[in-house]
Amino acid sequence: MVIAIFYLNRKNFVCRFSRKMLRIDRALLKELVLVGIPVSFQECIVRFSFLYLTSITNSFGIYTASAVGVASKYDVFAMLPATSISNALAALTAQNMGAGKPERARTFLHYGMTTAFACSLAFFAWAQISPQTMISIFSSDPNVISVGIPFLRACSLDYLAVSFLFCLNGYLNGCEKTLFTMANCCCGALLIRVPLLAMLIYNNVHSLLYYGLVSPFSSVAMLGVICFYMTRQSRKSGVLPIYRKTI
Repeated sequence: MVIAIFYLNRKNFVCRFSRKMLRIDRALLKELVLVGIPVSFQECIVRFSFLYLTSITNSFGIYTASAVGVASKYDVFAMLPATSISNALAALTAQNMGAGKPERARTFLHYGMTTAFACSLAFFAWAQISPQTMISIFSSDPNVISVGIPFLRACSLDYLAVSFLFCLNGYLNGCEKTLFTMANCCCGALLIRVPLLAMLIYNNVHSLLYYGLVSPFSSVAMLGVICFYMTRQSRKSGVLPIYRKTI
């Protein structure tokens, strides 16, 4: 960061950085907290729900734990495009909404979802056609491969769901609807994902196929809530969704 400041000052950037600029603007700090804290909180809750899944599958034995660990690695790669596009959409949406160009923000949303879906589709197709080759890259144990195939095929459905879910969340965050996205994600994690996992444990279900379906099911449910919310806002204002300067 220090090198970047020196570089921009020497290149006559639009503003010159100095020590006088290192002060706290209370109004901006308050706005940052109101927008940023809900996003951070929802990430913590979502990670907690996945940690709960890991703790359950680890109790099933070493082969199951290894298979879930392999699938988790692919989750990161498969969802990386959607995550990156979501972050970009939040910034682009905020900029265009601030400039009074909501139509351009929605255009970015459509392109973002299309791109994220195309990237996720490649991993989904691989997981459905040849999941054994995906698992064998990390483990050649036949027991791990046989246990992991149904789980990978099931959880790969989430790759497609999050390509829309993450992009819509990024768009809504850019519209300063962070409280809604936080509530939706937290409800999806605490009221859908965790109870479903607890129900499977209570009924003594050990097939990883059902555990793999929990995550895409919760993602589709959250997508449904977002679609309902945006449709409701559209009917009220004619804009999808309504944009206000307050959360």
